[in-house]
Formats: sequence, structure tokens, C-alpha cells
Amino acid sequence: MRKKNGTTIIEILISIIIIAIVMGLLFTLLIQVRNEDTSNQIQSNFVINQATIIKEVQEDIVNYGVKSISKCTLGEANISNSVLNQGHESKFKCIKIEYEANYISDNIGFLMLYNTYARYDVENGEYKGQSDSARWMIQYIRGNYTKYQTASGRPVLTSWKNATQIMKDYPADINTNDGAYVSYRIASGAWNAASIVIPIVNGDGEHYDINLGFTFYGENNFKCRSDDKNKLDCRCDGVTQLCQKTYQ
Repeated sequence: MRKKNGTTIIEILISIIIIAIVMGLLFTLLIQVRNEDTSNQIQSNFVINQATIIKEVQEDIVNYGVKSISKCTLGEANISNSVLNQGHESKFKCIKIEYEANYISDNIGFLMLYNTYARYDVENGEYKGQSDSARWMIQYIRGNYTKYQTASGRPVLTSWKNATQIMKDYPADINTNDGAYVSYRIASGAWNAASIVIPIVNGDGEHYDINLGFTFYGENNFKCRSDDKNKLDCRCDGVTQLCQKTYQ
């Protein structure tokens, strides 16, 4: 049958199909654009977190110098292991930086990366309650212990006081299988270049590593403690005898 305007039912059906196809393509394109925008936002957050943490720690390194680097526990920073997300207890990273400057009392820094449900109260400096979902958190604090044990001289961990801190949470899951490491080349009676690296890889395999550079003089003015290479690896390039002097 043909309508008065001369358009057949088949032509109308074909038009509807063409419109549906075009709308479907436009909808698919819209989804792709939206996903791309979300991906770009996530990448931007990764870059911002990386730059913010590096800037904060690097300023302390430049201002105070590095005396020693070692792996640490959250407890050393007076943070309970209970904040760790179940199943991620062994995946956290913690690097302790002891600064060389003797004119400041707040000469210990902790750089930590861990997965948590806990909600952190920045104003009061403590964890309170839980958030709706787990997230990866990177945190840097610098401060000192106000009390030490009389017999052993070891610090009382609960006496830790923050002088400065910064925290950033990552917008997506990350891979922390690669361990943190300190890489340096050693030469006697010369300035040596070194770097602290915490590998951070997103789900697409893109690296947003925390990479911190510093220098030290000779083989007697810097120590690196590496009793667990899965947590921190001291990678010394140079004469074996000189490298041994830097191992703590």
C-alpha cells in the first residue's frame, strides 16, 4: 500500500533502521568519548599525585641531605597495621629516610604506600572510621620521636610526632609487585649520585614511579639497609669494598 504522500511502509521501515543505526553509532561514540575522558582524568590524577609527592620529599632531601635509607614498618611511623586492607598486608611499601642535617630535630622521614579502607582525619592527624571502598594511599611524613627507651636507646614508637605530612590517594588500582630500591654509584673521595625509586604501575602498565634524586660524599657518609630486597633493595655500582661500607 502507498500513502497519499507517496511513501511506502517499506521506505518508512528502512528510514527507521537507518536512524537506529546512526543513533547506535553516535551512542557508541559518546561512550568512547566519555571513557576516554574518564581515563584522561585518572591519568591526570596519577601525574598530579606523582609530582606532588616528589616535590615535597625532594625539598626535604635538598634542604637537609640524606644520611641513611632503610625499609620500615608502619608501626615505626606510629600507624597501626589495622589500617591495611585485608589481603594487602604484605604489599605495603615503607622507606625510612634519616636526614643528615643536625640543626633540626625533625630529621626522620617516612615514605609509605599502602592499600586501606580507613578514613584519615587530616585536621587531627588520625584515622577515624572507614570509607566506602578501598584505595591505594601514598603518604609522606617527617618528624621525630620525643621519647627513647633508657636501656636500649630505641625510640618509643608511640611518641612519634609529625612536623609535616602529605597524603594522596590513587584514583585506580595499582601494581606494587616490584620492590622499592636505592640505586647509586660509589667512588671514594668524590660526590656520588643516587636515587630512591618506588615503582608504581597502573592497570594499563603505565609507570608513575616515585623517583627521588640525591647526592652524598665518599663512602662513609651514607648508609643503606637492605635485609629484605622485596621491601628495599640497595643497588650499589662500584668497587665491592666501597659498596660494603655503605651497607648498614
